[in-house]
Amino acid sequence: MMAATAVGVPQLTLPRGADHFVNAEAAESHGFAVREEIAALLAPADLVGDLENLAVAAR
Repeated sequence: MMAATAVGVPQLTLPRGADHFVNAEAAESHGFAVREEIAALLAPADLVGDLENLAVAAR
C-alpha cells in the first residue's frame, strides 16, 4: 500500500477492525482519504442503467 501511495497510484483502502475509526482518520489527515471526492461520486444506483447498456453492447 505504501509503495503505491508513494508513486501516486489511486487505491481503495477500507479500514477494518476495532481501530477502523482511528485508521480512517489517520488516512484522511495524511491525504489518503478525501471525503469531498467520495461525496461527489455517483451512487451505485445511478450507474446501473449505464452498466446494463455496456453489458448489452458487449454481446
